[in-house]
Amino acid sequence: MGKHRKNKRNQKARHNPVSNPDHAAEVQNGGKSKILPLLTKLKSAAPNDKSMAIGVINVLAEDQRMREMLLKEDVISVVMETCLNDSSDEIVVEAFGLLRNLAIEEGYDVVRFIWENNIWTTIESALEKINTSFKYLVENGVAKEKDKSKVQLLFDFAENIFALIIMLMTADEEIFDAVFSKIDPILEFILSVIENHVDGKLRVSSGLLNTLLEFVYQLSTESVPFVEKIHSFNWEKVSKFLTSDDAVTPAARIYYNGIYFSLVEIVLVPTDPLQKEELMREVLTNVSKGITEGGEESVGFDVGCDIIATVCEYLATNESNPEEPAKLTSETLQLVEQIGSGLAEKSELQSASAALNNLQLVLEICK
Repeated sequence: MGKHRKNKRNQKARHNPVSNPDHAAEVQNGGKSKILPLLTKLKSAAPNDKSMAIGVINVLAEDQRMREMLLKEDVISVVMETCLNDSSDEIVVEAFGLLRNLAIEEGYDVVRFIWENNIWTTIESALEKINTSFKYLVENGVAKEKDKSKVQLLFDFAENIFALIIMLMTADEEIFDAVFSKIDPILEFILSVIENHVDGKLRVSSGLLNTLLEFVYQLSTESVPFVEKIHSFNWEKVSKFLTSDDAVTPAARIYYNGIYFSLVEIVLVPTDPLQKEELMREVLTNVSKGITEGGEESVGFDVGCDIIATVCEYLATNESNPEEPAKLTSETLQLVEQIGSGLAEKSELQSASAALNNLQLVLEICK
């Protein structure tokens, strides 16, 4: 199986407004004076104090230095102890959002810490609540205008939970295996939400749709058994919807094409080289279009470049004679050259550079 690159949600570096070393001590002292009162408020019985504190901490955590100070003051433990089971839905959503963002930015160490502190038990409880709420909405709809804000909060909650599960599963093999053993009801829920969205029974936010498609995409790059679990789903209907609906983001289309590639490679397994090329030209064209529409700052850019790089490896593989690279048609080579020209000006970006290298390699060895 051609292996996609690992999760790169946090690859792009952020601008650090306090990067001047002359101000480091001043920033640290000032940061600590902000952080400690906020952590105290997280333990407050007053809902307004706690809500304000978790909101401000989420903003502070976007800055690298402040994030480091928050972690040093054990913000994760405090949040897990005081916020994840709060009676306020807003506080719970913000708390899971913070854990998600810290996992994205800091990676393995944060993931292992929250896993070892039994985050999965809390996630399972959250999944039950989300599942129950979605079933109600599908059956009853959103009856009142005032309920729309509650529904959006539910979508935000689900987005945070599934994004956090993505980070858990893609950061550590042991965690992946533990969660994968319980994946069937989770996957069933995800596919039902996607299907209901496509059918118009319950339209979810673009952020949640993106995250659910990303979930399926990421796991399809990690596990052949997972791809085998999803192959019977009506992806053709999803493809038509994603192509025709103007509200769909380029990232959603990129994730779908990554899923489609895995299905072709693992389930369809075309034996006719010309059919293989035709299918891969479709993927390359769609992903390249998504990258162009979304731009290099979009969440789908790195994923799109990863897919392009992996498709190139797949195209170059000669199944009938593995010792020799495949010989591609002029139509495929022209498309590869065209996509390479489009990425050339972004070659300073790591993901674009990797894709560009593979595109150039295909042009060199597959003529």
